Amino acid sequence: IPHFALPVDIAVSGSHAWVVNNYMSLKSPLANSVTELNVSNGSLVRVISLSHVVGGLTAPNSIAASGTHVWVTDLNRIIELNASNGSVVRVIKAKAQFHAFERPAALFAITASGTKVWVANLNSVIEINASTGSVVRVINAKADRFSMPFGIVTSGSHVWVMNNVKGDRITELNASNGSLVRIINPNAGVFDQ
Repeated sequence: IPHFALPVDIAVSGSHAWVVNNYMSLKSPLANSVTELNVSNGSLVRVISLSHVVGGLTAPNSIAASGTHVWVTDLNRIIELNASNGSVVRVIKAKAQFHAFERPAALFAITASGTKVWVANLNSVIEINASTGSVVRVINAKADRFSMPFGIVTSGSHVWVMNNVKGDRITELNASNGSLVRIINPNAGVFDQ
């Protein structure tokens, strides 16, 4: 039995890995789903369908895991899952959060660490409180030089955002307050701010 259908992203936390399946055919049980695996032996734990969740995802594109929660995005929504049983904790819709999500929303990537979740939007990064799902801040200063951020990762006290166009650069942020640490551009070296 296949476990994956057009996998596009993976997240690991503790003894489990979650793979987001972008396959769109609703005839497949793997369409718009998350495959959960046991890291120690690669065995299938479960497949979590996101197609039938109220306000569910269409073509999920990114996943993050931290502790007891897993977050999955498509271009317009974030679904938070309980990592222990795969149940839906909440759905965060971009249209309900226009003060935070750009119009149109384009959520390309997500990362999580402890009490914080960061989402790369069209030309911004949105920090979300992992406990409540509420928006903490929108980071989009001109100095951050975001340009279609397509990847985001956090480790400790820093968040790195990979920009997809206009200069191929990485924006490094301070995770505690969202301030700019530096812009890393392989063509022009590192610029400390």
